[in-house]
Amino acid sequence: MSAGASGTFGVDPVIVAAPALALAGGTVLALRLLPAGGKAGDRLAARGRRLTAAMASWQISRQPIRQGGAALLIVLAVATGTLALSQRQSWTRSVHDQAAFSTGADVRVQTSQPLSAAQAGALARAPGVRQAMPVAPFEQTATNGVTLAVDSRRAVDVTLLRPDQSPVPAAGLFGKIRPSGPSPGVILPGRSGTFRFTARLGPAALRLGEAAVTVSIEDADGDVYQVGAGSLPADGRDHTLTASLGSSGGAIYPLRLASISLQYTLPARKPGTPAVFTLDSVSGAAGTTPVPGAALRTWPAVASSAELAAVRQFPGTAGPAGPPAVSSSGVAGTGLAVTFSPGYGLAAGGTPGTLSGQLTLTPQAPAVLPGLATQRYLTASNTNVGSTVQTFINGTTVSVRIVAAVSNFPTVSGTGGGLIVDLGSVQ
Repeated sequence: MSAGASGTFGVDPVIVAAPALALAGGTVLALRLLPAGGKAGDRLAARGRRLTAAMASWQISRQPIRQGGAALLIVLAVATGTLALSQRQSWTRSVHDQAAFSTGADVRVQTSQPLSAAQAGALARAPGVRQAMPVAPFEQTATNGVTLAVDSRRAVDVTLLRPDQSPVPAAGLFGKIRPSGPSPGVILPGRSGTFRFTARLGPAALRLGEAAVTVSIEDADGDVYQVGAGSLPADGRDHTLTASLGSSGGAIYPLRLASISLQYTLPARKPGTPAVFTLDSVSGAAGTTPVPGAALRTWPAVASSAELAAVRQFPGTAGPAGPPAVSSSGVAGTGLAVTFSPGYGLAAGGTPGTLSGQLTLTPQAPAVLPGLATQRYLTASNTNVGSTVQTFINGTTVSVRIVAAVSNFPTVSGTGGGLIVDLGSVQ
């Protein structure tokens, strides 16, 4: 198969006929050289004293055409065997390359639902598994392409990328999309699967309802797990919240705290005082040193209400309403204190409905992610290396700067090509 001038693939007659032509040419050449070889053998045999060699060479030199049949059969047998071995080797290599492209690794595991931290750890430590890497595909339906998020630290050892697919070695290629600094988030203490958060929300005079607390924990492979930590009363007093990944000791360590989120009900009327959320510490297994809340001092805090923004469009609010907003965030002793307006308002309707608000703390994310692009993606998007493009990941628009290109990438077969980014950077 070869590509023509129009870019379509078809059978090349020269390539198909080349083995047969080479076989025929070799046979003709052998027949032409047989008489000369017989005469040379005759002269050599005349110099010796062995009767058997002399009689054989004399017979060939006197009747070269008659002896050519046997020589032809020998040449055909050897050539046919060589051709068969070559075709088998070519077929084996083709099947191996196709399997490597469609699978992307030695073994590919597709689960019907997300794995827990303990299940992911058990899979990575299964007998015979030397390296394991999570991959998250994000289909781009508008362009028939895909954005692949891979663990750039392990991709070198796991991804079956041939040398002809990349202009640079795999280590240098994936190094281009690897974050230069330390991984975002705060390392959690110990090797426990359960962590305790000491926090408070208040003041009590605000009369906020309980807030549901959710934390995101990232393992060493870049997988992020959202875990409920329970409810935090808004009474201004310290409470201990517990977040568990399930089976203790089964995760892929070290673990990092990737985000903290509070979901609460907006007050019906404008509150007279702001709310304050304080995180004092995060502790793990017994005997480990707790992480002070001040370790999160560089994390931006964002207060929002998607429900309030939606009902303002339709059907509207029942009376005045205001969105949540963070006013300050800073260190309070060894803890972190976030002061914010919780917002207020009710949804319009026969019976005014309550609305929810969120307070989220996450590490600062880079504005633009480095990424790899396939040649098909560059052609479809009319871009090149160095361009900054937009891609959609779980409904969020993410900017990606193309730092290198590959001819193609395992599992990427759509007409729109693909982008490859680091998994930990998009979590």
